[in-house]
Amino acid sequence: MYNVDSKSGALASIGTIGSRTTPFAVTVDPTGRFAYVANQTSNDVSMYSIDPKSGALNLWNRCNRNQPVSVTIDPSGKFAYVANQINSVSRYTIDANTGLLTSVGGDSAGTEPMSVALDPSGRFAYVGDVVSQQYLMYASTASPEH
Repeated sequence: MYNVDSKSGALASIGTIGSRTTPFAVTVDPTGRFAYVANQTSNDVSMYSIDPKSGALNLWNRCNRNQPVSVTIDPSGKFAYVANQINSVSRYTIDANTGLLTSVGGDSAGTEPMSVALDPSGRFAYVGDVVSQQYLMYASTASPEH
């Protein structure tokens, strides 16, 4: 964990959290209340609440069993997307009160997706596939007003 200097962007260490889960990727929801970690070895996504004063992470729960390697949150904070090393991207809704993830399905995504990212509007998703050496692109089917 680090403090971030708001002027220079410099990082200052404030501590560590022990892990035996091979954390591959970390993301924070737009409210700054929850953090999500894709853990490849333990084959799950850890969900944490974030202490607003210290930045400390408090484990809430774990979910997913599909070799997660990357996780991202949409700009509204309503959905999470997890790139799974076994050719899929899992989709979740996020409980606004607890931060808990609930599976709402998944989609095939190349051969071995290693990362997933959303554009700031939340309308487009990009998945990097290491085996095919391609970026897969997806567009929302919802109306722009979503």
